[in-house]
Amino acid sequence: SALSIQSYPSEFAKLIPREISGANGIRRLFISPDQTTANVPFSAIRIGAEYLIDRYQIGLAPSLQTVALFRNRRDLFERSEPMELLGIGLSDFSSYNRKHDASFVDLVNTEREIDAVTKLFPAASVTTMSGAEATESALVTRSVSGELNNYRYLLFSTHGVVSQGIGAKSYLVLNPDETKGNAADGKLTVSDIAKLDISADVVFLSACETALGVHKGSEGTMGLPYAFFLAGGSSVVASLWKIDDHATRLFVTEFFRILRSDPDRNTIAALSETKRAFANGRFPGYTDPAYWSAFVMYGGL
Repeated sequence: SALSIQSYPSEFAKLIPREISGANGIRRLFISPDQTTANVPFSAIRIGAEYLIDRYQIGLAPSLQTVALFRNRRDLFERSEPMELLGIGLSDFSSYNRKHDASFVDLVNTEREIDAVTKLFPAASVTTMSGAEATESALVTRSVSGELNNYRYLLFSTHGVVSQGIGAKSYLVLNPDETKGNAADGKLTVSDIAKLDISADVVFLSACETALGVHKGSEGTMGLPYAFFLAGGSSVVASLWKIDDHATRLFVTEFFRILRSDPDRNTIAALSETKRAFANGRFPGYTDPAYWSAFVMYGGL
């Protein structure tokens, strides 16, 4: 659940080595959390009067084994028809709820979020899939055709469901396609994602608890971010807990505004700058870490 600033005990600071907590010229931390620290919002850890994010840009790795694998991935991409953004947003979950006898609440800000972000880019360089168009089958079709591989950024604004027991059962909620049966039931699972063909610099999962998963020893946390790595992504932004709908729209829009202002900016730097904007009061009413420290980036080397 969303945590208040008082919920971050000072004991968390003990996770940070003395060499890092002092002045040392280091500007970026790359952390590979283990099972006991996978859900820690490192950016909100206090060192004295500062948050850790005030001193450092912070990125995560599913495991140290993945660091070398993804270090140079971005430089290898060759997009046949370079596009900036594919935004996929779902606000009305009635079709999904009927098919699965589920009770997902509607999210009024998801399609607004997609609209706000797409307006940051030239119209010819973005594609949106919202409402009835936001189906699992439509996404897979774009992947099979090779189109999905052309987008620099992918944004999913919807509900996320994380299985704490079997990581492969975690999924993003999209609209079912009634013409294609159970193969397009609207559950974009970890297994489905891993089969996609993408080359995105950033996949942003604007949905609740998408950073959670099942820890597999030296392999790290298996879940939605790892699946997007397997599909070809360079970095994945996901959330550690249930996030506020309106604050998330502001956060996602600010993140992409920063990236758009300097396309060569490191993606970890962009996420860190976004968090500082919230922590330092640029968005009044949303300075509490509950609103911004849930977002973590895996990858982005």
